[in-house]
Amino acid sequence: MIPSIKYKSKLASLISGLGTVLAVIGVFLFVGADKFQEAMDAKRAEMIGGIGAILLIAGLIVIGVVYMTMKKKSYEKMIQYIKEKNLEPAISSSVDNALAVYKACPGTKMEKYIAALNPEAGAFIKKNRNKLK
Repeated sequence: MIPSIKYKSKLASLISGLGTVLAVIGVFLFVGADKFQEAMDAKRAEMIGGIGAILLIAGLIVIGVVYMTMKKKSYEKMIQYIKEKNLEPAISSSVDNALAVYKACPGTKMEKYIAALNPEAGAFIKKNRNKLK
């Protein structure tokens, strides 16, 4: 089974899935180019390996762009929610509240945002980042 990331957005999941398919096809073509060499001339086998490498790189780029876009959207939605519900005072006064927000939307941007509101929570997150995700 090929691992894939599922997003709340069906379009993002579809595009990420297509990127995964491109990457997998690229791997098979790149690795299998030697096998093709036996059935055809060396130039065609080399071309198939090159196409495989290009598909692999393109697939990884697509997956990365979708991931970064969705991460940014998630952060922006969380900040909008915090501001709409006026949660900044609760975050700045409680490490537990700040950690709950970070766990809901982990990432470097959120860590910096929380650290600006609650330096104690920011220091805790920085020290324990890997345990909190």
